[in-house]
Amino acid sequence: MIATNRKIDSVWTMEYNILDNDKIEVISYSRDNPVGYEEEKSHPRFDFEETDGRVVVNAMIDNHLPKPLQNWYDRKDHTVYEIDNKQNIFSYGLND
Repeated sequence: MIATNRKIDSVWTMEYNILDNDKIEVISYSRDNPVGYEEEKSHPRFDFEETDGRVVVNAMIDNHLPKPLQNWYDRKDHTVYEIDNKQNIFSYGLND
């Protein structure tokens, strides 16, 4: 599965699998994934919760596709998943 997060002029793309225990496994996290740019509006938005050491512990994934000028952070309609493979945010290389 794929979710995106636009930060200024970059689209960060997370590829992930939902596991049986309602956790997710992050497969990759990159701003260089062309799918994120080409299909940004076809995938839900997401954001990470990190520790002070930049270790990703949770991902908040919007339950709806993006709509223009809509700040989904203010809505309560997203799902929080615990990250099964916790790592530093920049350790999730594309296709590792």
